[in-house]
Amino acid sequence: MEKKKLIQIGITAILMGILLFAVSNCARKLKAPKSGVKHPAAMPAQNIPPPDTAKADAAGAKPLYQIQEEESRNLQFKRNPFEAPVAQSPKPLSPAASISLTGIVWDKDRPMAIINGKIVKAGDRVAGCNVVEIKETSVLLTDGLKDIEVKLSR
Repeated sequence: MEKKKLIQIGITAILMGILLFAVSNCARKLKAPKSGVKHPAAMPAQNIPPPDTAKADAAGAKPLYQIQEEESRNLQFKRNPFEAPVAQSPKPLSPAASISLTGIVWDKDRPMAIINGKIVKAGDRVAGCNVVEIKETSVLLTDGLKDIEVKLSR
């Protein structure tokens, strides 16, 4: 058992030596000034062109950052973002203009119509109108203000 303890103490001592060496080496590097290399924050601001400037000048084209800068200077705003937008009243469209009756499936108990590509029955809503009644050759719709009768074209 004593031999095992001696091995553990020896390994611990070696590891402690390595740790002390690493810590002292780091402390020396932090204290020693770097030769010729300054921290970027300590350097004065310089107008250094990007590396692609020489290539762009040789080809006669402007670098991308210059093009973006020029475009941003010439921007014209379409509206003031701090003013409320002026509400424009839309022109009311006739509901009959947007309704296309393409077919009627006639049954006395459950008649159906095909309006704007949708199969509807009495009471359904299509194109902003309610389906009131489906007849054999026409459909009666209402938009709440007036009744619209759409006839099946043959």
